Amino acid sequence: MPKNRLNIEFEIDTTHLDLIEDIKEKYKISSNSKTIRILLDYIANDADIFQIFSKDNTRCRFC
Repeated sequence: MPKNRLNIEFEIDTTHLDLIEDIKEKYKISSNSKTIRILLDYIANDADIFQIFSKDNTRCRFC
């Protein structure tokens, strides 16, 4: 594992895991962990973070 990577533990709903696994399989990504890193990298660099976390959009369907 590269020096700047950490092993962390967090909870997600099973439907989130299904989504991650579907993406992994569809795009032939080597692991769920890499799939999540790709999603996070996209959010950090290309997504409109303000739109994602605005009061109108912030939600968790499972909370």
